Amino acid sequence: MIRPSTDLPSNVWNRFKRHRGAIAGMFIFGILIILCTFAFLSPFDSEKSNLPENIDAYERDMPERVGKFSDQHAHREVLLWKFIHHMDEGLSLVLNAYPLPVFALGPPKVLGNFKKMTKNQKSLVGYVHGNYEDASMTEIISAIKPYIAEWQKIKQQSILQELDEAASRHQLDMGMKSVWETATHKNGRLLIVERDFIYPAHLGDGPEHIYKQDLTEPNLFYIKDAVDDVMEKILNSGGDVEFVDNGLLAAFDHIALIRYH
Repeated sequence: MIRPSTDLPSNVWNRFKRHRGAIAGMFIFGILIILCTFAFLSPFDSEKSNLPENIDAYERDMPERVGKFSDQHAHREVLLWKFIHHMDEGLSLVLNAYPLPVFALGPPKVLGNFKKMTKNQKSLVGYVHGNYEDASMTEIISAIKPYIAEWQKIKQQSILQELDEAASRHQLDMGMKSVWETATHKNGRLLIVERDFIYPAHLGDGPEHIYKQDLTEPNLFYIKDAVDDVMEKILNSGGDVEFVDNGLLAAFDHIALIRYH
């Protein structure tokens, strides 16, 4: 899910408009957590974190082992829980800025502990068992592909159900003309669009009216792709955007908008 552009750095929003199809795929990947080292991988430019990069970094921060830490196993357990707690806090900060789906990768025991204590359970969509501390990006992507495919299928079915529910409440617009008009009046809550759908257009007798452009006829009010423009309208007015597979919205003329009211 993509949040309002006020939450997105300008360079990210510009890249998003230029490469909509590719970025859509990246948003499916969302945020990856590698639960051996502290690592967030997201579609956005990397941001520095003040959190330690791995569990061993906590060893330097803790006092010399005495009393209850004389047991090496107990000592490592404390380090692990402290590491997971700080990592989850860091994840919360990332999700506040970029509310994306999260995939967690790590050994079964570490993932089990993370599930017990994370405060970000609602954002987690997949747990991948294994040690990926030294894995390459290619290996990581290969490991999560099956989880992404399953999650995407479930998510898209949920979106279709949400469209049907909105239609029953008479809060749904279908097709670019209706979607554009509602977006212009800032009444769009959730825009759903097929990943490769484009709509060359020109404005009508007012800013809320739009018509498909015949590319053989020049027009002073030509819009190269109204899909990009309508997404910007929705995001700027506080709405969200979701992408779905091509053909999934054939019955909705490839683009649909759920209204606030």
